[in-house]
Amino acid sequence: MVDKHACQRKYASLGLLLITIAAFVVMPTALAVSDFKGIFNQKYDTKGTRIDSCSICHASGSKLNDYGKALVDAGIKKGSNETKVMQGLTSIEQVDSDGDGFSNIVEINARFFPGNVSDHPAAIPTAPPTTTPTATPPFKEIAINDQLIKIFEDVYNYFMKLSLPKSLDNYYQNSKPGTPSSEYVGDMFIMAGAFDGMIANIQEGDMANANKSYTAFAKEYKNISRKVQSWKGYFSIFAVKKLGTDMNMNANNSVISKDIAKIEATCEKCMGERRAQVWAKYYWSDFDTVNISGIPWQDAMIMLAVNFGGIEANAAEGNQAATNNSFNKFKASYAQVKTACYNCHDTPRAYYVSDDVFARIDLMGTNIIANNMTNVQAIQRELDIQCYRCHVLHMPAQDMKSKMIRNKEK
Repeated sequence: MVDKHACQRKYASLGLLLITIAAFVVMPTALAVSDFKGIFNQKYDTKGTRIDSCSICHASGSKLNDYGKALVDAGIKKGSNETKVMQGLTSIEQVDSDGDGFSNIVEINARFFPGNVSDHPAAIPTAPPTTTPTATPPFKEIAINDQLIKIFEDVYNYFMKLSLPKSLDNYYQNSKPGTPSSEYVGDMFIMAGAFDGMIANIQEGDMANANKSYTAFAKEYKNISRKVQSWKGYFSIFAVKKLGTDMNMNANNSVISKDIAKIEATCEKCMGERRAQVWAKYYWSDFDTVNISGIPWQDAMIMLAVNFGGIEANAAEGNQAATNNSFNKFKASYAQVKTACYNCHDTPRAYYVSDDVFARIDLMGTNIIANNMTNVQAIQRELDIQCYRCHVLHMPAQDMKSKMIRNKEK
């Protein structure tokens, strides 16, 4: 039987090859710009999309389509540099080059070809181009409007809210990062200790103690499997029993190792699918409960950012007095953030509000007094990194928590 899709891919690849050869042999003078496609992709973030193709400007071979002709009229020609190409692209964004009722920028943002009258957000693409010889046929794209996005977000938020079973709440009380205070985690530590001890005993050839460790492990494994009914599928009591049987029969190590691997796979699946959500919901405090000198954390962060931005703007303008004023407000706000952080970070490791960070803040103040704005801006870049690191650590967990806990059902 002939594989129709294989033939399609074969001829599509051949066609692309011929187009590529033709492009090199007869390159249109108007668009003979070094890396035009690269500049286009950079401007519109289209690399790897369905319009990452020579068809963006060409109807076939070296013949320009309406969008390509508009670019020529905009002044893009052989020898045009990146700045000129960018200007030309921008100048025709609001133009409807192919006359299909959609401006060029609307079609580009929706990943349709602005030079193809039959290809636009209100129509199903007729012949999506193959971007690489080995690419599989792209799935059909549709225009996504705001209403569809809203529906997806509602479904996603509802799913996240229900993604962890309510019964799990019974086993997590007063948990926080680095503190395994919950009943569930405590039982997991007991089970893991027995499991690891069993493996160590087996490796040492101490089967008597290995069997004792197995008994403790099997008991705790069964106990934990009963805690959350909807998670029972993650556990394999059969695999645990088989391991015990093989150990009692003094099976060789290769058989026992396979038994252990099957059990480990059940643990890895559960942790891989659930651990991040559990950490987000039960381990991290909700930022909505954090106040910074009586101000909600979100408002305090906005004030901090405004004062920080004031330093940058005023320093760039060479305004020492205004820079110093913004700096003093920023430093005072940052100190208040540190106080709030200590409500959770009760160890000497304060991370992004530690003494070395404050030393850089003090140095920035010294440079402001000395009117050395170049150093002020350099130090600010260093502090930017500290802010970024804190966001990377905390924001994903907070986002997950928000979706699971605070989103109300519509």
